[in-house]
Amino acid sequence: MTSHVVLISGGTRGIGKSLVDLYLAQGHKVATFGQSVDNVNSLRKLHPNDDNLLLEKVDINNPKDVEDFVDQVVDKFSYIDVLYLNAGIYADSNFLKMKKEQWDKVIETNLKSIFTLSQKVFKKMAETDGEKRIYLMTSLAGLSGSFGQVNYSASKAGMIGFAKALALEGKKFNISVNAISPAALTDMTRPIIEKVEAKCELENKPFPDYWKIGTSDELAKTLIRLDANLQGMTGRIFGINGENIVLYEEPKCEKFDI
Repeated sequence: MTSHVVLISGGTRGIGKSLVDLYLAQGHKVATFGQSVDNVNSLRKLHPNDDNLLLEKVDINNPKDVEDFVDQVVDKFSYIDVLYLNAGIYADSNFLKMKKEQWDKVIETNLKSIFTLSQKVFKKMAETDGEKRIYLMTSLAGLSGSFGQVNYSASKAGMIGFAKALALEGKKFNISVNAISPAALTDMTRPIIEKVEAKCELENKPFPDYWKIGTSDELAKTLIRLDANLQGMTGRIFGINGENIVLYEEPKCEKFDI
């Protein structure tokens, strides 16, 4: 098995943490960071004295901190061949009640922050031979919108456009760029699912199939399986739920007569 150097943003909880744990278990080198001291320390306790792990507290919205961390990764492991742009937040609200601070916070963390990290890593990847991969963790909200999540939906839709455009530039350097729409029970999704469950129970309606989702560990296993079998595919959107993978079709248009 080829050994990879994997950089995962937001790898101290949820899907990111599951990816960190699984990649380390498979013998790969992993670099990750988080903004919470408690989450960073908790992950460190799970992997004490592991030379294959580089773990730091980094503010993803601080460009210098992010660039310095990427330099640390290359200094320690020599290269990076897999990048997961996974860090993200939400601040839900009905649009008429949404505050500008809620909009700015979500757009800054979910969308603006990926520029510095991905550009720095892209430059490093372009300097090395072999196949390299970048994954952007988007959402179904970015594909079809989500009520009460104008900010989150916009940020995730932006990530999809970013992935498709960067994929065009990455071909020259053997860098594939794809978007992943994950469905997993995490500390971020649990409150939303509980609200849906309560609403369904109150209205005596069945629980929607698309909210029946697997764990973050199941998703991580499937995502790593996908990574090993992409065969050069780039600029695409994949949906993952548990062990299931779907490939979204490219947008189609047809004549609209009026």
